Amino acid sequence: MRKFIILITIIPVTCYSGYVETTYSAEAFRLANNIAKSYTVESVFFNPASLKNVVVPELALTYNLLYPKFTDKTELLNNSAVFVQKIRKNIGLGLGFNQFGVREWYVRDKFIFSVGGRLTELVPNFYSGIKIVYSKETYSLDEYMRTNPVFSNGNEKSVVALNIGMLYYTDSFGDFGLTIENINRPNVGLYTAEYLPVELNIGNAYYYKNLTFYPGIKVEIAEKIDYSFSLSGEYSLVLFNQKLQFLPSMGIIYGSRQLNKLLFGFSLQTSQIKFTYGISVSPVSKLDIGHSQCLTLSYKFLPQPISVKISKDEYDRLVSEKTKLEEELEKLKKGVGKKYEGTTVEEKPATVVEEKKVEQPVTTEDLLMKKIEELERKLKEAEVKRETVEEKPKPTPTTAIPPATKKRYHTVVAGDTLPKLAEKYYGDSTQWRKIYEANKDKIIRGQLVPGSVLEIP
Repeated sequence: MRKFIILITIIPVTCYSGYVETTYSAEAFRLANNIAKSYTVESVFFNPASLKNVVVPELALTYNLLYPKFTDKTELLNNSAVFVQKIRKNIGLGLGFNQFGVREWYVRDKFIFSVGGRLTELVPNFYSGIKIVYSKETYSLDEYMRTNPVFSNGNEKSVVALNIGMLYYTDSFGDFGLTIENINRPNVGLYTAEYLPVELNIGNAYYYKNLTFYPGIKVEIAEKIDYSFSLSGEYSLVLFNQKLQFLPSMGIIYGSRQLNKLLFGFSLQTSQIKFTYGISVSPVSKLDIGHSQCLTLSYKFLPQPISVKISKDEYDRLVSEKTKLEEELEKLKKGVGKKYEGTTVEEKPATVVEEKKVEQPVTTEDLLMKKIEELERKLKEAEVKRETVEEKPKPTPTTAIPPATKKRYHTVVAGDTLPKLAEKYYGDSTQWRKIYEANKDKIIRGQLVPGSVLEIP
């Protein structure tokens, strides 16, 4: 066991420590260190390109319980802290700290600076970032280690490493991520070249309804090549009227040097707080040192609505459905008979509604407007995976309507409808909702009351 501890001490970047040594957070742990995830605060440690999605300042703390099955009760340390901040549109900045080591033997303090986002406009849907890592490694020399020639240059070394990350978003195949770690291959004098790998990570995030799949490949290239394959899945469940999101997940890792693990975990997220837990099991590993666990608690300094991630195709479908409902409602307002759920509605002349406390029956207009509002809510909450959603063409200066400098009012007469008023005042009948939102208290079940005075915003 003593030799095994020394092995971990001397070569902590190898696949023996594998995904545990680089487990900076429970989020990355339960998803097998996936680098194609759209955004988590731990992007500082993994793929800085996704820092483009930083909206508000966020802080996260992580505690790891590593390799609890060591027979000699050896204690491994691996704790992290990270902070992110948006510095400009589509660009985020992150600072991280991680301490990894074997208590009373070895400690590595790692300071990380990450920045990423839309750094170039040349390629649509492409984001990139850089990660600069400063590591300070200290070994406690006992009588045995003092005689080891590896430590002839001292027991403390510092090094700076450069890393890059990239993300590319597609409509149909999800998100693709790539990171290249340790590009400048720093030699701190304590390792042989065999254990100074350039690390390549390739990952994908594929979205299907409420499920997200994360396949990934990790390759470490040195005199020897190590590899690992991972596949994890995550399910999104929104509870309590969009106030809580539950994200259970599981995954599997298979690789060289007996790196075979099963991963399980979950996240609980509110508008400001996120708690994440992960655990690993090594059922087929010859090294019975599994059951590592990881906890992360993050806090957003400003509350943010819980977003429901949907594919671009699903987003387009919701937009299309909303447009059709609006057209149907407009025809209904104009008096065109339209069958809807087995009911035919015909135009009726507007009449003054008597003020009686009588419960009015639900009309087809009510149903349509309710469905439209529900779709608008879904579209507002949806986090579209592709940011280049086609925008409506802006009106040209010749057709643009200058903003009114004074409030306008309109007295309703028989035959008036919201689309007609929108056409009259805005030149666009689809803008009827502006008038509706400003005069909800004067509109009875979608019907205008003759004689009432409406404000035209």
